Amino acid sequence: MQIAIGKMRINLAGGSGPMGKVHRPMFEAAEFEVIVSGRNPDPTNGVWSFEEGAENSDITIVTVPIRATEEIIKRVGPYCTGALMDFTGIKGFPMRTMNSVARADTEFGGLHPMYGEVPSIKGENVIYCPSVRSRELCEKVIGAFRNAGANITQMNSRQHDQLMHAVQNERIRAMQMQVAKLRETRLNIGDLYQISPPPTRMLIDLVARQIHPKNDNLYEDMLQFNPNSIAHKPGSYIRFAQATREFFGNEFLKRAQARATELMKQHKQLCYP
Repeated sequence: MQIAIGKMRINLAGGSGPMGKVHRPMFEAAEFEVIVSGRNPDPTNGVWSFEEGAENSDITIVTVPIRATEEIIKRVGPYCTGALMDFTGIKGFPMRTMNSVARADTEFGGLHPMYGEVPSIKGENVIYCPSVRSRELCEKVIGAFRNAGANITQMNSRQHDQLMHAVQNERIRAMQMQVAKLRETRLNIGDLYQISPPPTRMLIDLVARQIHPKNDNLYEDMLQFNPNSIAHKPGSYIRFAQATREFFGNEFLKRAQARATELMKQHKQLCYP
């Protein structure tokens, strides 16, 4: 194993994706050496295989789509000798999988950054689910988040999944019900928007933000894999998002998403001036 000398090395498994790009600068600012591993190793571009990245690092963080998380944890777990963590939006099954495949002397713990592609982590929320084996290496990762200005909330995996069901999945269900009622009016979305009171306009704009195509698989997985989403039918979120985009139309959708982005910026400024 070629552990880095001088600097502690973090392997971002799946780090070529959005979350890897957001967090690589944060870890480098905390004086870690960061490497990236993935399904398609490319030494010329610095991409290791999952197994090689895990074997040659002090800490491996799995940052892949929810539906691929268990597979990748099983691939890297036997090669991790320091710490194994993940960035998944569900915490129950990743924690169980890490516990089952990680070596007995390997630390493991779960993380859920509550944001996507953001310019700064300052003021953002991160949920940390430690295990009985979370020790010094996991704390170094948490320290990097704190140094970047993130807010860390600690809880167990069951509490996390219950919370995500309450604050994310139920929010989506409420949006689905609202859109269904709007469609029942058989009015044009632009006309509906104009005659709606400000709270409803804000909700419509937030729905437009929610149904951005790049989020389809993420939210479908959040609903499908959360053990509290017992009523979810696989694929139903994607069907809802596609139908709502058609209902809104491209021009209204773009304007509403722009308003939602500005609304979120204003809210963040109020919370973190």
